[in-house]
Amino acid sequence: NKKHLISFLILVVLVLLYSFFEKERVYPGVRLGDLDLGGKGREEASQLISKRLIQSQSVPFSIVVKKDSINTESKVSLSELGVAYDSDETVNRVLSVGREGNIFNDVLNSFLFRFKNTQVEPVISLNANKFNTETNNLFRDYVYPPVNASIVSQQGYVLESEKAGQSFDLGKLSADISLNASSLQSRNILLQIIEEQPRVKASDASSVLEKVKTLNTQRIVLNHGHDSWPISGRELISSSELKQKGNLSESFSFKLGQNVVGVEISSLHESLKQVDLHLS
Repeated sequence: NKKHLISFLILVVLVLLYSFFEKERVYPGVRLGDLDLGGKGREEASQLISKRLIQSQSVPFSIVVKKDSINTESKVSLSELGVAYDSDETVNRVLSVGREGNIFNDVLNSFLFRFKNTQVEPVISLNANKFNTETNNLFRDYVYPPVNASIVSQQGYVLESEKAGQSFDLGKLSADISLNASSLQSRNILLQIIEEQPRVKASDASSVLEKVKTLNTQRIVLNHGHDSWPISGRELISSSELKQKGNLSESFSFKLGQNVVGVEISSLHESLKQVDLHLS
């Protein structure tokens, strides 16, 4: 029993000594990107990590925008996109790998980690305003919303054709940039332009156009209580807000503004504006 006790005490002392001398040393097999930090002390690991993070943040990579068969390439760095690394917190994260707070488990892990590779991701922050500003500048020529077909006044009422819009997968862009940042790599990113179709097309609007033309020739009387106002269809159209109701080919409504045919009706506006005139 005495021998067992002595052996146990020796083991405890050895564990304590090993833990003391290894507590500020990275466990074997721990890597940050392409950096093998196993066995490095805090100071050496800190210098290597800081240098590597600065390099990763400043090295440009390509974002290639593909539209049809044409590729357009832009060079940008993580720093320009608002991505930053926290070197000190990354060092702490690397040193904490394998350490559970139990001295015997920690010592055991220091041996087990010799037989595997453990990748650690750096601590990253993002300046959202800088990211949005830079991506908007990079892709402003490629991103615009679709424009619905509309009825416009050009010496009479005509249909103005719709225009398709363009966008890209912002989620994919963010994920690819995040992958570059976390892996300390500068892989090129490919973005596919997506065409966005307008909700309302000219082919759907011909019947509404005919109704607007018909209304344009009508004489209308607006009644409210004991008062009434004569108004032409043209005046109603020009002084009102034309709004689509559902599908363009189904119906349109007119919502009255503050003035109709030059008559101030602000006192009646709250009641009048609740009344829609429907083209159906």
